[in-house]
Amino acid sequence: MSIKLVENTVYGRYYDIGGFIVPSVTTVVRGGSPMPYFLMKYIIKNSEGDYDKYLSKSSEALRVGSLTHDYCEKLLLGESLEVENDSEVQKALTSFCTWYKQYKPKVIATEEILFSSAINKGRMVYPYAGRCDLVAEIDGEVWMIDLKTAKQINDPAFDIQLSMYKNLWDINNPDKMIDKLGVVHCKKNFMGIEPSKSTKLFKEVKYSPKAVDSAVYLFNMYNDSVDRSGYPKTRPILKTSFKL
Repeated sequence: MSIKLVENTVYGRYYDIGGFIVPSVTTVVRGGSPMPYFLMKYIIKNSEGDYDKYLSKSSEALRVGSLTHDYCEKLLLGESLEVENDSEVQKALTSFCTWYKQYKPKVIATEEILFSSAINKGRMVYPYAGRCDLVAEIDGEVWMIDLKTAKQINDPAFDIQLSMYKNLWDINNPDKMIDKLGVVHCKKNFMGIEPSKSTKLFKEVKYSPKAVDSAVYLFNMYNDSVDRSGYPKTRPILKTSFKL
């Protein structure tokens, strides 16, 4: 069964899987998990009550995160990169390369879209889809890995996100199921040229199927980005040509 992105949605990312409309994993996690206090505190402190300033900082963090993910994928595919005059991205890549050299992962999949068309009693078994950063073998174990450029990697939402990816991977790969879940901290704010030897760049997180069920339940309860038919609300397509 094929999967395609639903274009121009008002909130989050949605996919069409053979007529079943499902949110992305990150959309569910953002909408169905509480925000940790340290993140709320950080947002309030750095925005100084200015919404435009908050949006500006969020956009910059998104830019760094997206670019780092793109570059890491290229590195994993064997490409060489030249990055200058972008200190946070350079530091994030330095952290990633340090982790790679230490753990020596054997890449199984990168940036793979994960979804399942399994149905039980008329409902999807896993009503979400998403793109995982990395599946790799480390010391004989198969890891589902996510790359994070956030300042902290202690957010329980990461457990939920990776658990959802594991569910989708395992149901489609019964002969190569995930053994462990982990977050690589592509740290972008260390001091000096390289992260210190005491810097923890890899954290194992726990598989939490009950937390996944709760996040999906809460997302569906509070989500107002779909219409009554269950289809995602879309932005109006504005006119692009004008003439008097």
